[in-house]
Amino acid sequence: MAEAYFVIVEQCAPSPSSEAFWASNVLPRLSLMRCRALSHLAKEGPWLVAVEGDVLSVVNELGEQLGEQAVMGWLSSYLSHVSLAEHLSRALVAQNAEGRSVLLRSYTPQVMPVLHARIDCPWRDYLFAPINNWWINNGAEVQQYAGAGLAAVPDEFQPITLDDDLLAMLGSDQQALALLKELEKAAPQIFKSDCHGQRLGQVDQALALGRNSGLSHAEDQLLFATLTLLEGQPPDQQEYWPQVLQMVSEQPITLGHALEQVLEQTFHD
Repeated sequence: MAEAYFVIVEQCAPSPSSEAFWASNVLPRLSLMRCRALSHLAKEGPWLVAVEGDVLSVVNELGEQLGEQAVMGWLSSYLSHVSLAEHLSRALVAQNAEGRSVLLRSYTPQVMPVLHARIDCPWRDYLFAPINNWWINNGAEVQQYAGAGLAAVPDEFQPITLDDDLLAMLGSDQQALALLKELEKAAPQIFKSDCHGQRLGQVDQALALGRNSGLSHAEDQLLFATLTLLEGQPPDQQEYWPQVLQMVSEQPITLGHALEQVLEQTFHD
């Protein structure tokens, strides 16, 4: 039984360079947005790219041509290209505690390891059953995650269910997605790229700055990240930041109200 290798790529918005690359490349790719509910997104990716030969050379080529952030990871399986794409597409939809279906970027380097660690959940065994190995580059090193290596998908479908523990661990990714969606509507000009993955990385970096700003409340950290993206620099680079941070830390006041008071005072002075 032959083992096949695949790379998951998060599709950027069409650009002359990416279109030229795919037009001149023979690598077969299938969208993971294959279920009926997501069919309208099929042309946007993410893509499962089939690899023949040295998988690492293809990973490097895709990173060079599409940007390193476009490469979500690579994996091996005994399934065919179509069968694996169908299987992974089912993991893009999860159920929350209320039983509602939500979109889950289960293939990303932030989410996949969290799902892999939930050995107590039946959906974990289902998801990784036909996976031999899954590799991701977390920025510092390449990490390998083993699957069951089965030659077929189990008969009984097990949807991913998001319990409180899983939601807590995936919170940053969901927060970043929500903020990205809002800012793409309100201020698309702030983004440096048309690529979804690179835009999400830009939002992730701003949220990380917010969490490291000295602010303890999630709402204040979110506002900090939003202002960072809208204004092009973090609020803590402003000369009035120490006063604002002191107000938020010592008084029952939000970051928004503190900024309003300090800026109003500065205007009158």
